[in-house]
Amino acid sequence: MSSIFNVLDIMPQAIIISQMIFLFIFGNLVYQQGDTLIFEEQGNLVEKWVINESDDHVKGQVVRKAKISYNHQMFLIYEEKHSEEGNLLSTKITFYNADKEELWEESRDSTRMLSYYLSNICNKLFIITDTDERSKDPSVSVVQDGRKFQIVEQGSWRLIFDYKISSNCKYIVMHCRKPYVSRLWDYIYSVNLETRADWEYLFPVCTTCKRGKITLDINDSGEVEVIYRKKHRILSNEGKLVKSFIKVE
Repeated sequence: MSSIFNVLDIMPQAIIISQMIFLFIFGNLVYQQGDTLIFEEQGNLVEKWVINESDDHVKGQVVRKAKISYNHQMFLIYEEKHSEEGNLLSTKITFYNADKEELWEESRDSTRMLSYYLSNICNKLFIITDTDERSKDPSVSVVQDGRKFQIVEQGSWRLIFDYKISSNCKYIVMHCRKPYVSRLWDYIYSVNLETRADWEYLFPVCTTCKRGKITLDINDSGEVEVIYRKKHRILSNEGKLVKSFIKVE
């Protein structure tokens, strides 16, 4: 990782560590071990949830997965329901706090499916992504302070491969793909979650042709680092290429 990001990230990391120490001493926390969620109150175990316990009353199959927020104050449970023939019937995501209080719920029928991989929690900010049955044509919404707004409309992008959220939960950057001239091409797309200002950067290399993975990072000022085959590109919070360099590790 480049020096600009290392220097800028020192202070946020120190703040996060101090917050986690405070929460460990005074707050309720949730942890995950496999398919078991562990709830602690002031460091003491109070309850366990096994999220994939069998239910004899349900026909077909129900698959559940969980994710925990970095500060262990929030978690989500993702649920897929399949028919006895194995067809997807519905998906659901429910967000909770560490007190096991339900904060938000989204569900989809078989025409659209919620994405476990592309949905997440950042502090009190919920990322909700749904796609078609082939995990394409994504739509992304954000829930913040009980209000929901959309940052990616259905039809804007053919695919979203990955994304990163800044540690202050103000910016999000995505690796996306949509048609350009005669083929699908890679883009870097970023949104300021406070102002809704966005930008996109057409990636100069066809990663489908040459293979290889794009790695993203974003700092609390909205500056983005894109790494592809040891070449680092630094983009400003307006999507302008600031500098590029090759880092041999």
